[in-house]
Amino acid sequence: KHEFRVNGIDTHIYDVGGLLFRNDKCRHYFDDVTAVMYVMAMSEYDNYRHGDASSPNKLTESLDLFKDLAENSELSKVPFIVFLNKKDIFREKLTKVPFKTITDWGQERFSGFDG
Repeated sequence: KHEFRVNGIDTHIYDVGGLLFRNDKCRHYFDDVTAVMYVMAMSEYDNYRHGDASSPNKLTESLDLFKDLAENSELSKVPFIVFLNKKDIFREKLTKVPFKTITDWGQERFSGFDG
């Protein structure tokens, strides 16, 4: 938890990290939420939770979690601010590992990507 004051407004930021939002114990974080800041590393597209392509892809996990949050009825009136970071690493990786070849649980996930 980070607390600070901006222009006389008390601000509280909670870094709840990833899968915590899929746990019912995190519901108290939704109380009095005025915005959700979601940070996603673009460069995670070729990284896997357990280090091999038969495990969950970290980027698709992050996208799935974002979808869960965005569709959560308790957050339906809360604005979302999305940051895609690590763009420099993403660009460098694209020259070595094409985005559309990435798998999730061993299945192609971005095969239709042509960018």
